[in-house]
Amino acid sequence: MFRVTRRVAAALLLGLIVSFVSAQTAPDIARGTTGEEVMRLYGWPRGKSTTEGREIWAYDNFDVAFQNDRVVTVSPRRLSKPEQLRPWRPPSVPDRTPMQRRPLPVQPPIPTQRVMPVQSQLAEYSPPTAQVRLPPDETGVQQPDTWMWARALAPIAVVLCLAGIGAIVIAERRRLAREIEERIGAGAPEPSSPPKTWQESVAEQLKHASKAASAVPEPAAVPSELSIELLNRLEWKRLELLVALYFKATGVRAECTRIGADGGVDVYLYRNGEGKPYSYVQCKAWEQDVGVKLIRELFGVMAAEKIRKGVFVTTGRYSDDALAFAAANGIVAIDGNGLIQRVNRLGRDALRKLLSEVTQGDYTTPTCPNCDIKLVFRDGKNPFWGCRNYPRCHYKLYPRKSQRL
Repeated sequence: MFRVTRRVAAALLLGLIVSFVSAQTAPDIARGTTGEEVMRLYGWPRGKSTTEGREIWAYDNFDVAFQNDRVVTVSPRRLSKPEQLRPWRPPSVPDRTPMQRRPLPVQPPIPTQRVMPVQSQLAEYSPPTAQVRLPPDETGVQQPDTWMWARALAPIAVVLCLAGIGAIVIAERRRLAREIEERIGAGAPEPSSPPKTWQESVAEQLKHASKAASAVPEPAAVPSELSIELLNRLEWKRLELLVALYFKATGVRAECTRIGADGGVDVYLYRNGEGKPYSYVQCKAWEQDVGVKLIRELFGVMAAEKIRKGVFVTTGRYSDDALAFAAANGIVAIDGNGLIQRVNRLGRDALRKLLSEVTQGDYTTPTCPNCDIKLVFRDGKNPFWGCRNYPRCHYKLYPRKSQRL
């Protein structure tokens, strides 16, 4: 709220400064301009006076001095308060008062004379000047009204200030809306909402659990074989377990890496009786194609550890350049269909034992790689899996197409 008040005050101060600066300026009228041109541009003056052989035309916020019907100087008005000037009238027309009735003028006889052209009459005619009150200074130049431009620009300044306030309020509301949406999406309560009771918190947790259970129902029995549907529903940790159990079933000692940063390796393969792995395995539960970049990263880890063989497993497919790079550098690239074929070739007892261990419990809800706990599904405009330890853990995982509702 303090930031909003500070921005409003800054917008008001800026509007007043612009109004004050604009009020101190006078129009740029070139010297030597005729009175007819000035009258055509700025209209009839509020008053006229004659001082030291110069004719002064008084406008609302500036004065124009003429000499021989040519502009000599233009000066802004600087009155301490607005001065009421009497509008100009020809001297032959007296002022009317409410208590005085003017007698009808006597029509003089019309003499017969030669009619002059209209252009000549206009050229010879010059309107009489009316004496107006001048400020009591020595120069004889009327001081401008310093508040004239301020009063003229006051509505514009008010509109600009209101527009700035509206923009600030809208931006602040959007920022608060985004912050509330992020907190709600991550499981945190709204800042403005009162603290929830124990019963309300338990009911909300049960509601989220029911949504997650309805989105990813567990199978009633152990599947007889590995299918593409089952493979796509496996979370990333169960995929690594599936790969490790497959290599164990083939007679190789396999160990999964610990939770946390794995250095680009998910499973280590050992020969019997050896303490150093002979091959690295990288697993990706992806639906899109795997490019050559990930294959190069695995090859870089192998080169750093002086490992000659590697295996890359994905539930999707590979690009052509990724397959070519893997074949040239001793890396076996196994896609989803290849993994299904390899696993289903195992014996019936070994396959049943492998699938029962892989599908035990909740095998579809992803696991947080930082905390080793199941994620929570957050539904909304952009649904995602979030960690239960938010805000201590900000891990976020967007569901695959096979996992979306």
